[in-house]
Amino acid sequence: MTSLLDEAPLAPLGPTGLVFMASGQGSQRPGMGADLLDIPEVAATFACASDVLGRDVAALVRDAAPEELNDTRNAQIAISALSIGIGWALMARGVVP
Repeated sequence: MTSLLDEAPLAPLGPTGLVFMASGQGSQRPGMGADLLDIPEVAATFACASDVLGRDVAALVRDAAPEELNDTRNAQIAISALSIGIGWALMARGVVP
């Protein structure tokens, strides 16, 4: 039996470069990224997330107990806000994927 990979035409690869990758569930820990909350782009991302979600996302990162942060709902919010904020901060400084 022939695999799909054997049958699929190979497309040429374009130039490689920088990519932004975000960590996933399981990487969260209390206080993660708290020292980055003073960076304007990170602060703005957390403020936006807080407005949309109706809760203080920065406090979640700074103050949550491990079991609270391990709850999927909280972990996803914290990881997403931090990853997006770091991306915006890097791009504001000329690092573009």
